[in-house]
Amino acid sequence: MKKNINNILAVIGFVLLLGFAYYLYTQQSSGSLANTSSDASTMNSIRSNQIVDRLSSIKTISLDGAIFSDPDFRALLDFSIPISPVTVGKPNPFE
Repeated sequence: MKKNINNILAVIGFVLLLGFAYYLYTQQSSGSLANTSSDASTMNSIRSNQIVDRLSSIKTISLDGAIFSDPDFRALLDFSIPISPVTVGKPNPFE
């Protein structure tokens, strides 16, 4: 008898869990479809404004080329190591 009650409670709990999951799924789907176009246009507008703001701030930057004629800059040394050309991969066995 106790085993039957546990089985019935487990089935009822599972059905309630499925019902709750379905409810959450339908609420999420209906809400996102209603606001998709307005959210997308709002986000595009915000991104466009950010791009314009950054572009205008970049245009105001002025660089002075005097740093390249500075003796301290000319005294800098290049410590890079030259990279020798290497063949990539294995030779084609079908040729």
